[in-house]
Amino acid sequence: MLTGLTLLLESQIQNAFLARYPDGPANLATFALAISSFQLLNAFLIFVPQTVTLLASCPHSRKTCFRFVVAVGVLLSIPLLIIGFLPPGTRLFAHIMRIPPELLPNTVRYLQMMTPLLLVNAVRHFFTGILIRLGRTRILTLLNLCHMLSLVAVLAVGRRQGWPAIETVAIGAIVANLVHLGLVSLAAAEKRIPASETPWQRLRYREILTFFWPVAITSAMFALSRPIMYSYINRTAMAVTTVAALRLAFDAMMFFQNPVNQFRHMFTTFGEQDPEGVKRFMLRMTAWFTLIMVLLAFSPLGRLLFQRVIGAEGEVLEKAIQALRILCLGPFTIATRNLYHGRMMIQRRTRGMAFAGTFRVGAIVLLSWSFYNLGWLNHQTSALMLIGGFGAEALVSRLAVMRLQRQASRSK
Repeated sequence: MLTGLTLLLESQIQNAFLARYPDGPANLATFALAISSFQLLNAFLIFVPQTVTLLASCPHSRKTCFRFVVAVGVLLSIPLLIIGFLPPGTRLFAHIMRIPPELLPNTVRYLQMMTPLLLVNAVRHFFTGILIRLGRTRILTLLNLCHMLSLVAVLAVGRRQGWPAIETVAIGAIVANLVHLGLVSLAAAEKRIPASETPWQRLRYREILTFFWPVAITSAMFALSRPIMYSYINRTAMAVTTVAALRLAFDAMMFFQNPVNQFRHMFTTFGEQDPEGVKRFMLRMTAWFTLIMVLLAFSPLGRLLFQRVIGAEGEVLEKAIQALRILCLGPFTIATRNLYHGRMMIQRRTRGMAFAGTFRVGAIVLLSWSFYNLGWLNHQTSALMLIGGFGAEALVSRLAVMRLQRQASRSK
């Protein structure tokens, strides 16, 4: 959980850095469009640690998982190469996302610079999974702190040297991820995974793919939510300020969403032994997160965060606060979804997660299209759409778990 919070601080640092440059709203909007597009591919890698934790049960399976992860990282880099370096790919990307012409050059430049990070992230997530399997989660917090300090150092140097805003953020991300990769690989290399008698001892690529593709699609479906909303918002008159405000509000919500998402790690580790205990702990902690989020959104603390700490002003500031208040519905909705995700993962029956994620994206597409054509699309309805998408995903995930329970009952 502390690892997730450490990483989320980086988003706020990046936002504050961009907001304080000249033309802060345009910088924030450009970064929101660029990073949401990058994360659409990077999200396929989010479940690599859980995959490795569950399947890398012996030295042979560890090597097999590593080769699989490297191949995934290489394949995911291809779309960014097409978007960033081939004019037809750039034009198609701009058309699909409806990116304002004044934001397109910097958006594409960011994606060009971030292309190598997909392979880097794939490998570092692999080693993170090894450390989780070995129970060395405390060191991950320290390593992520080094990641954040590396980013801050590059941003500080870039600001002092007068580097362009978007390029400085990209260089910071590259340096921080390379530092993290070096440290996490060294930490994982110190320990050997003991051989164990499990069904996965002679692991094959097909078995990894059977487990991995549903959870990868699940996380990609989440990452697809923001680009879909942005593509419709970019057609409205106040696109730049709305996208900039949503970037701030969504990132603030992630302070509370990300710890809730970490409970999926708990399910893969402790869910088989004590599922009810994990459930009770998750719900109690989610209640606390929601309370803190409400206090932030409805008290002067929210304005203090967005205005004094990050540097947002005017219309962007007001829209960000209004959107964050609606997003307070998020933690419990997401916790409910994660409860059912965890149950599917410990049974290694993850197809229901992919189906539920697809259903969420479908709900967001429908709502975006409806609100746009009705003239209701703004920062508040966009926040409501995100919550509605999570609710739809939680419902479908629950139905998938119920189906697995019925199948288990019939097999007894």
